[in-house]
Amino acid sequence: MSAILAAVYRGKPDELAAALGGRPAPTVFEAAAMGEAARVRELAAADRGAVDRRRPDGWPPQQVAGRLCGELP
Repeated sequence: MSAILAAVYRGKPDELAAALGGRPAPTVFEAAAMGEAARVRELAAADRGAVDRRRPDGWPPQQVAGRLCGELP
């Protein structure tokens, strides 16, 4: 699990800010977890298979969004 996903999962905005600093743009899973729909659309437009990928735990981006989006205070 990336530092971004871990911070969102734990509901730690300070950890999320640190993880985002100086890092490349979020992956489809990270963007989904943070509720960044525009980034998810951007990735899907560039690679139609992006929304069909699965994390090692088997979750697609849609499930990540449904479970984690909104976890941050």
